[in-house]
Amino acid sequence: NCKNGQNFKCDKITDLDRNKLFTNFWKNIDSWETKRAAIVSLVDKSTPDWRRKTTDIENARKNVSFQYHLKVGDEKIRVCKKMFLNTFCLGEKSVRAWVLKGMLDQPLPLQPEPLENSQDDPEPMNEMHLNVTEEPSKTDTEKREGIRQFLNSLPKMESHYCRAKTSKEYLEPNWETKSQLYREYARVCAEKNTEPASRALFHKVFVVMNLGFFTPKKDQCETCIKHKLGKVSEEEYTKHQNRKEGARKEKDSDKKKSEETNSTLVVAVDVQKVLTCPDIRASSSYYKTKLKVHNYSIFNLANHDVTCYIWHEGNGLLDGDVFASMLVKYLTKQKEENPDLTDVIVWSDGCTNQNRCETVANALLYFSIKKNVTVYQKYLEVGHTQMEVDSVHSTIERKIKRHEHYVPADYIRDIREARREPSPYYVESLSFKDFYNFGDGYYRSIRPGTKKGDPFVTDLRCLKYTSKGEIWYKLDFPEQWELLPRRPKPPAEVYNELKPLYNKPLPITARKFKDLQELKHLL
Repeated sequence: NCKNGQNFKCDKITDLDRNKLFTNFWKNIDSWETKRAAIVSLVDKSTPDWRRKTTDIENARKNVSFQYHLKVGDEKIRVCKKMFLNTFCLGEKSVRAWVLKGMLDQPLPLQPEPLENSQDDPEPMNEMHLNVTEEPSKTDTEKREGIRQFLNSLPKMESHYCRAKTSKEYLEPNWETKSQLYREYARVCAEKNTEPASRALFHKVFVVMNLGFFTPKKDQCETCIKHKLGKVSEEEYTKHQNRKEGARKEKDSDKKKSEETNSTLVVAVDVQKVLTCPDIRASSSYYKTKLKVHNYSIFNLANHDVTCYIWHEGNGLLDGDVFASMLVKYLTKQKEENPDLTDVIVWSDGCTNQNRCETVANALLYFSIKKNVTVYQKYLEVGHTQMEVDSVHSTIERKIKRHEHYVPADYIRDIREARREPSPYYVESLSFKDFYNFGDGYYRSIRPGTKKGDPFVTDLRCLKYTSKGEIWYKLDFPEQWELLPRRPKPPAEVYNELKPLYNKPLPITARKFKDLQELKHLL
């Protein structure tokens, strides 16, 4: 949607075309000399007659204008400067220097500088970015090693947001962009009286080390992105869109039902991104590992009441038993407060260790049998999991940005005060004694099949738990209910008495204990 005028044909270039151009530039062209020549061939120069001409390289910018082009097939298409630079992930200064010094018959610069990004530090498409490889150099070995030492010294955290198959490490959320991180690296170099490496080299080492910034899971939909790149068929994309719209309509219908009757409860549940404690602004704390604090939020779609369960890593991990315990705790309280409750509908994303797993299924079946309540578990389409509960986390994050947090209780204070209307958030702090073991339950698996070709757990769209000890399922919302083809244990043999998940607080690592002790003087 380029608005730079009729002379530009940006809308003729597809994302797939740009991806091919990027891949060819960074992966298939070996030498920097050839890379520079390729870029220079795509930029036309002109000298306005009404401007004073000069041969001074520093003033040449005022006397030369550029026209940028992308070549698709045999066609050379004029595009705006922003599209050109972002397509090749190059900075304006680099391209201008290559072209001007070529005009003035001067030696060309070596490698390009990174994009002169805004404070948001936008990156090109992820698939493009991953094709950038580390360029060998005879002079920067020590600087590369210094960058690695700096990055290795930073505390990391594993993401629990459905990233079980990734080897990427995530930095604790002290920085949001590589530009911010580079400034911290340059500051450390200044303290050591050493010259920092260039931004370009720093960014390349960052990519090669497979590091990332810890971000919430509500990212762009991978299927939609791949469709734009031409990597998903129209048929598959249409099915994806239909599932997305079907889930939205189903949730709207459930919400309306809960507003009309007191016998139906509809909630949306999710866990907030990891909080760290202490959360202080002292720069020395950036290199210390901190205690992880978690917030599991439950949003009532009818009256907008919100319950937040808070615990830290010394009291519980992020696994199915923990989430199941909190969900059963909440639903039990709702049933006690409303004896007329007969149906519960729980909306969530499909994260397999948090929502779509046999542990949570066994816990909800346990609640259904004990309280004679029918429970429905429904999942939004992957990539389109925005829910009402997300607004809770956004409100909390705006609140906690204003304060420092020395102990987990400080987060509890801010979360309680984050909203006033229609009612403050109800916050409950949990200990290791609040979590129960639902692992050895009625069902060992909730996969709707046992042989090759049968659906997988990730294909489930809806589960229904009945007081008879049955689990029914749907693979799509318009379908009819089918009984889960699994043989459960008899209810009498299961959960006669819930067993605690933990017998004592969980230990933290020796490094984390040491770091927390060293941070005490800052509190």
